[in-house]
Amino acid sequence: RWPTCGEIDIVERLNTNNFVHQTVHSAWPKKHPKDPPKGGTGEIDPHGWNICGVEWTPNAIVWTVNGVRTHSYEKVGDDPLRFPWTKPFYLMIDMQLGGKWVGEVDESTLPVSLHVDWVKFYEGSTNGVKFTEFTKPASR
Repeated sequence: RWPTCGEIDIVERLNTNNFVHQTVHSAWPKKHPKDPPKGGTGEIDPHGWNICGVEWTPNAIVWTVNGVRTHSYEKVGDDPLRFPWTKPFYLMIDMQLGGKWVGEVDESTLPVSLHVDWVKFYEGSTNGVKFTEFTKPASR
């Protein structure tokens, strides 16, 4: 159940900004947004292609935009509320227009679009633990 299950925003673009937000959401950052900081921003070319990435391991989440590291969220302690991304969660790429956070839509900027050319997922390991070993469902 959100936000307890967690969410990683690879890319979240608001209106026509020339930057994107890259953020985690879970029960912990909702109550403690600066312990550690839950997100960062990265500058993009709003009229060209951009490469946005997230490296997700059992101990950290690291974001990049066009090869530049923009933010990291480190695992601190063993509290599952603080780092729930070792079980199923939401992984997002989105663009927002209007709403409480974004504000009113400037109709002169419409239409807008978000083009995604590809999404790649690579399996790796950290300290000898394969990605699938820390993400597979618990035995029942």
